[in-house]
Amino acid sequence: MRQEDDKGGPQDTGKAQEPEGSAEKAGSKKDKYQKAQAKAERAGEKLGKAREKLDKVEAKRAAQKPPGLAKKAVRGARTEAWFYLHNKINEVEHENVGVEGAHKSELAAEAGARKLTRYAKRRWREHPARKVAKWERKDIKARANVDFQKMASEHPELASNPLSRVQQKWKLKRRYSKEAKAAAKQGAKAAKKTAAASGTATRRAAQFVTRHPVAVLVLLLLLLLCFLVSAVSSIFPTLGSGLANALSGTSYASEDTDLLGVDEDYTALENELAQTVANIESTHPGYDEYRYSVDEIGHNPYELASYLSAKYHVYFREQVQD
Repeated sequence: MRQEDDKGGPQDTGKAQEPEGSAEKAGSKKDKYQKAQAKAERAGEKLGKAREKLDKVEAKRAAQKPPGLAKKAVRGARTEAWFYLHNKINEVEHENVGVEGAHKSELAAEAGARKLTRYAKRRWREHPARKVAKWERKDIKARANVDFQKMASEHPELASNPLSRVQQKWKLKRRYSKEAKAAAKQGAKAAKKTAAASGTATRRAAQFVTRHPVAVLVLLLLLLLCFLVSAVSSIFPTLGSGLANALSGTSYASEDTDLLGVDEDYTALENELAQTVANIESTHPGYDEYRYSVDEIGHNPYELASYLSAKYHVYFREQVQD
């Protein structure tokens, strides 16, 4: 480029102007690639959440128990009542045109309500699966767009032709769709193999029991015997400790002479106390009135021996004189 100096003469700067169009195109391609990548990540995240929800719903449905006898009986009674009522109306509707028209209208309304209810239930039941299919399509489309934008940034001639763009995107979508179908088939095959293996094991076990019933019976008896032996062996320590505690609790460690001597001493003390109470008026004269609050004087020799054994464990007659 040339520019004029202060005197008005041209001057060569030695710099070439950079093309602005190529930089703008490169920036726009980069923005498109980033947007496509963000869209693909969002679609993948939504697809993962939809699959998790579908798995939870299927697990919940598999865990549901079939209706019991009470529920079946209620349904049967309701159906019988419905048939009985409509049969009665059908018997007399020919006598009155208004009744016949109302009955036909009621039947049509009930049929429409049943169809609408079934349709709503089916749509609600299939909603998680339809959501997964929807986000699978969006995920395939988004990933194909990411790959196309990457290829377009590496090969600009692909983006110049609209027909080429459509063709490349269609090929990428088809490839990802095939990969998704192949993954689904592999999962179905794995599930089928697992079910077949479990069924084969069950069938083999049933065949073994059928061919060898005596051996199976002997094995069951041995297992039952082992269980009984283990149960009895676990009872023995508890029973032994209980017997030991019972024997130690019902026997006295002291000698019989000490037991009898202590009992005699306590009996003598009780007799002395009874004599003192009986002679209280003679030993303490001069009172107008004597009031007695005295219970029966005596003791249980076994309770006395148990108390002293608990306190001293082994006691002697001289030890408990006080």
